[in-house]
Amino acid sequence: MSKYIITVLFMILIAFSSCTTFPVFEYTPALRMPVATRIDTAVVTRGPLVDVRRYIGMVRRGSSAMNFGRLSGAFGVFYVNPGDEVRQGDLLAVMDTTGIDEQIANQERLIANMEIDHHIDLLLLKNRLDMLIAEKAHLTGQMLINKDMDVINTRLDIELMMERQDMAIQQQRADLAYLQNRRAEFHLYAPFDGLITNVVHRNWVPSFTDVIFISPHDADVFIENIGAVIRNISLHASIEGHIRGHVFELSRLALTRDQQLYYRNLNINLPVRFSASEFLTTADVGSFAEIYIYNHYIPSTLLLPINALFSDPDMGSFVYVVQDGILHQQIIETGIITNIFAEILYGLEEGAVVYVR
Repeated sequence: MSKYIITVLFMILIAFSSCTTFPVFEYTPALRMPVATRIDTAVVTRGPLVDVRRYIGMVRRGSSAMNFGRLSGAFGVFYVNPGDEVRQGDLLAVMDTTGIDEQIANQERLIANMEIDHHIDLLLLKNRLDMLIAEKAHLTGQMLINKDMDVINTRLDIELMMERQDMAIQQQRADLAYLQNRRAEFHLYAPFDGLITNVVHRNWVPSFTDVIFISPHDADVFIENIGAVIRNISLHASIEGHIRGHVFELSRLALTRDQQLYYRNLNINLPVRFSASEFLTTADVGSFAEIYIYNHYIPSTLLLPINALFSDPDMGSFVYVVQDGILHQQIIETGIITNIFAEILYGLEEGAVVYVR
């Protein structure tokens, strides 16, 4: 009888447990966190990876920045103001030339003094030569021969002295020409006809610091999107612009030099500028344009949904792989990352089931 009761109670317990759902948790020792068995998952697949970026830009007038190159020093004077129209070759600004002017003046005095000394030395040697020639008229025999040798040596001295001093003077004149050319670098001239858009007033101008911005009169305009987040821009990206219902291609060189580098898993904030002078006119200034960057196309690679990717400053990128109802943390290496997928380079195989947020 007792065996029968125990058997009936055991069957009732099994029936009750089969119709009632209890939350089941497994624990991953390495994580020390409960993992529910009912979670959202995704499967790592293999397929093409297409990375297209879209930005909204403002069409602005292009401008050229001008500076004094390697020169640095106190500033002199501006001859233009924002809004001024200038012609090619017009003088725009001058740095303080006091120091270089003093060097040029000292070099000119040095050359003048060297030329005077050269002239005096030449006169003295020529006088000596004349005296030796006059003394020969009263000499005979061996004394005449000795005097002839003195005349020859004196003439050689004159030639050598003239050659040495001429070389020294030519060197100083070359130094003067260098100073004069360098003084020309203290002047900024308009490289083309245009409009002065900005003037940066400074008491002291460091090397390669822009002080004047000039915009040409032709249709030199560009699309600009300040502060856009650029991620993983490839050297081989193709770029399209859409404005006024027209679509045009932009050169890869239209990106700034810094953006032509390939940034791997790194976000950067830089001005994004695309030159489109052949498509835009000054009438487009102020209007909006769409920029599409066709950044990457990989025919076949491992794809991980972006919401399955986790990252940690110490560990880097990782995922949670689901196996037998347990989450296993797996460190991975990623390649191209888009808004939808991340390319898997190492750490996962096709068909792996991962947890998604």
